[in-house]
Amino acid sequence: MINFKKIIKEYWWVVLIFILAHLGQFWPVYFQHLLPFPGDMLVAFYFPWSGGGFAGFDPWTQYKALNTVDTIKQFYPWKVLAFDAIRQGFWPLWNPYNFSGMPLVANLQSGLFFPANLIYLVLPVLWGWVSNVMFQLSLFGVFFCLFLRSEGLSKLAAVFGAVVAMNISYIALWHWQLVITQSLLFLPLILFVVNKYSKLHNSYFIILNSILLAFCFFGGHAQTTIYVYLIYGLFALFRKVSLKLILLTMILPLFLAAVQLVPSIEAYLLSAREGAATKDLFAPFVFPWRKMITVVAPNFFGHPTNRNYFGMDYRDFNAYFGITAFVFSILSLGWFKVSKNIRFYLLLALIGLLFSIKPLAFIFDVFNVPILSSGVPARMIFVFQFAGAVLAAYGFEYWWKEKKYSLRGLVILGVIIGILWLWSLITSNNVARNNLILPTIFFATTSLLIFWQTKIAIALIFVILFFQYSYFFHQYNSFAPEKFVFPKHPVLAYLQKNAGIDRFFGTENAILDQNFATIYKIFDFKGYDSMYLRRYGELVAAAETGKMPAIVPRSDAYINHWSDRQSERLLDLLGVKYLLDKDDGLKSDWDEEPAKFPPEKYQLLWQRRPWRVYERKTALPRVVLFGDYQVETDNNKILEKLYEVNFDYQKQLILEESPEIVLKKATKVKANIISYEPNNVRIRTDSDVPQLLFLSDNYYPGWKALVDGKKTEILRANYTFRAVALPAGSHEVIFDYDPLSFKIGAGISIISCISLGIFAVWRRKS
Repeated sequence: MINFKKIIKEYWWVVLIFILAHLGQFWPVYFQHLLPFPGDMLVAFYFPWSGGGFAGFDPWTQYKALNTVDTIKQFYPWKVLAFDAIRQGFWPLWNPYNFSGMPLVANLQSGLFFPANLIYLVLPVLWGWVSNVMFQLSLFGVFFCLFLRSEGLSKLAAVFGAVVAMNISYIALWHWQLVITQSLLFLPLILFVVNKYSKLHNSYFIILNSILLAFCFFGGHAQTTIYVYLIYGLFALFRKVSLKLILLTMILPLFLAAVQLVPSIEAYLLSAREGAATKDLFAPFVFPWRKMITVVAPNFFGHPTNRNYFGMDYRDFNAYFGITAFVFSILSLGWFKVSKNIRFYLLLALIGLLFSIKPLAFIFDVFNVPILSSGVPARMIFVFQFAGAVLAAYGFEYWWKEKKYSLRGLVILGVIIGILWLWSLITSNNVARNNLILPTIFFATTSLLIFWQTKIAIALIFVILFFQYSYFFHQYNSFAPEKFVFPKHPVLAYLQKNAGIDRFFGTENAILDQNFATIYKIFDFKGYDSMYLRRYGELVAAAETGKMPAIVPRSDAYINHWSDRQSERLLDLLGVKYLLDKDDGLKSDWDEEPAKFPPEKYQLLWQRRPWRVYERKTALPRVVLFGDYQVETDNNKILEKLYEVNFDYQKQLILEESPEIVLKKATKVKANIISYEPNNVRIRTDSDVPQLLFLSDNYYPGWKALVDGKKTEILRANYTFRAVALPAGSHEVIFDYDPLSFKIGAGISIISCISLGIFAVWRRKS
């Protein structure tokens, strides 16, 4: 029988430390009723909220720079759309609201199958999101503690290491997006399984680690999952697990996660991610040697929240895991000669460091390693930080158990800090100097407490630990009131009520940012996602010159102008019917209206100063019948023709193969949308002669067309859209998204789960 009194007596202080660590990160939720969501940045910086427009809004709302922008521009909108679809009873396979349509589940970063998503079936999406943000870090700490205990460390050292691991910069600075934390969440538990079961219970080892590694894929961040594989593989080899078992547990998760991986691989191959734009980004994001100073002083180069950061991406170029933790990681070297564990983690830290900096980081680019060659090489610094957190726990154990410390290591670190102070004073760099104050205080107090080996010293060390991590965490991450989470707005309400499936765009000061349309279920041709369709990116980018672009943007489909000839052509082809505008309230803005919006092209539909909505009269309907076409198979020529001045895009389609139909000039044509759902579009047509039905949604594998119940070939039209050939008469046309890649992946996953279950039952009986 479980003795709860004994457990409480033995572990109450462990629970207390985890609670304090959690409160250090999320105290604004409990004491200020704020949410861990960058809503303050949303309403302060982005149209249409940045101009006010809803009750209780202060247009000067403070926000912490553009730190967590991907949360509001990608991950949260996708989660809202996905679980809205599930509640309505269909799979969230397709997102029609951005990029003129693109896959949703096939986007690995949607993370639909991650087990923590079950909470969205119980709670509203916002509160499910908040719950995951708040508790996954603590769960990672608990798993890290279990792993350190399996290493033979005391409860005290294990808890110390867990608090460190919860706050390493790679996690603390990227956590608001969730996908990185989700992909890392089970790493310490995987290593725990290696220590616990690899020798005596091979079946447990195979089953547990296969499932846990599959969860890492479901987490949604491929690059981080590769780091998990790297650490796991090296650790298992170090623990002398047979190569056969290691390979088996690395391959099985690919089959278990096939429901996600198969469609994601298809999307990856069709995306713009591996293009020239990504190659150009690789070299600038190699971790600079000088940024290793951030291990000691994370804000030595400034901080984006304070608008004084000098350098590139703060999150990627930060190696911080705590100055107190770094001191204890140095102390662990006292066991270097007698502990092979210390030597392994030092080697792991060195691997993480060397492969994130020049020249070894370029190996991934030179050999074109999938994912890593198109990712951010600096992020491999996580391996260094992870090993550093483990070494910090070992150092704490060495100090407390052995009652020893490395005076030489402390002196060297003190000299390094002194050199940084000297440089900041000589160069009069006030930013560096001011941001050395706290690290110096933390180093000095930690060093002094190391000489005072008492329980009071331990308590004070934890206090220092909590303070420095809480300060670091809150200096970067945003908390905001619930009312700032994608609030209602008159402009958006107008589009929701009147726009239907027609798309919109904004003038220079009225651009709704990428992917916000997904939240409000209105239709935008723009988008932001590194897995978006390459052909679509080529079409949009070609609006700049009228020709095939030399470089397709890595993650953005976007145009800089709305009124030049080529941009207007693109907007017309995409069925962009509505144009948003915002003025600054000056009379001159209204005086210039006829010149800016000539009545032959634009009609004012709605206004509530400072916002206006116009109709673009030249836009193609989203669904339309064509009686003429030309065939062109060369991609360059297709794009040139589409943007050619004399090309009559209102009357002629460009196809890549001839339809099996003879078109004639029509006297009666009609095409209407009956229903438009993400995975299914129903259209009613009527014509007195054969015609081509055109739908300005992206052509993509998995879309099927039925004409009066009979399967019909979908033709790729106008470079990236869909068309079907129709005989004369009235017809019902259905476009249905039923991707084979998803069904194959689901089948593989189901068979793999059943096989693993049978294996588990068989091994248990034997």
